[in-house]
Amino acid sequence: KGQAGKNALASLVNDKLTLDRDLYKEYLRTFKEQDTEDGADHIMIDEIEYGILRFDNVDCALTADTEKLAIEKLSADIFGGRIYSSGDLRFGGSGGSYNFSFLFNDISLDAISKRLSPTEEYITGRVNGLVWLTGEGGELGTIDGPFEFWSVSSQKEQRSIGKALLDKLGAKERFILGSSRSYDNGEISGYINDGVITFKKFNISNSVLGIKNLSIQADPVKNSISISHLVSVIREIARRSQSGGPTIETQ
Repeated sequence: KGQAGKNALASLVNDKLTLDRDLYKEYLRTFKEQDTEDGADHIMIDEIEYGILRFDNVDCALTADTEKLAIEKLSADIFGGRIYSSGDLRFGGSGGSYNFSFLFNDISLDAISKRLSPTEEYITGRVNGLVWLTGEGGELGTIDGPFEFWSVSSQKEQRSIGKALLDKLGAKERFILGSSRSYDNGEISGYINDGVITFKKFNISNSVLGIKNLSIQADPVKNSISISHLVSVIREIARRSQSGGPTIETQ
């Protein structure tokens, strides 16, 4: 049986809060097999759109009482793939608190790029990922949690990185690679602490016959960015897509 108010990912993560691909498979299996609580309310919504985000075929099972709203199982189509989530929102205190996990399955980077800026060539490929977020109220500075994303080989979408993204990342390769290049490995992982994202790993690379001809990695020192700044960058990219938008700065 599912347990109201339980974050499904929490019971699977080790003491080090490490997210990886084995955990991803186990979480996805557990999520699909888990039953919901007796008496849970089921809500189905055709479409939800907010900014660049668009969720289709939303299916949610939830319970609620005077102390919390428990999302037992939530799934929806987004960016050509599917998102799964569970967790709870607790009332009381200064705006309440939340604890949610998210699993991203077969997400299209091309779909994300086109929603951000239809006129710019950023990045294509399919990705899977895990995110675990906790926080209080609506304050971005209270958000904590680990995250892990990786690219997957797919016949639906080739993996390539465009000059627009190379420019924004400040990659040296932008001067010699032309408009776009293929990549065969993409990994991003790290953690959020008090609303600041720190990348433990940021690697986009490609190898031909064992020789690496593309390598983009996070600066070992300047590897953090606040969520508030990242959100503002995304909004500006979407708003100013015709002019290319602002650069992304880490600290």
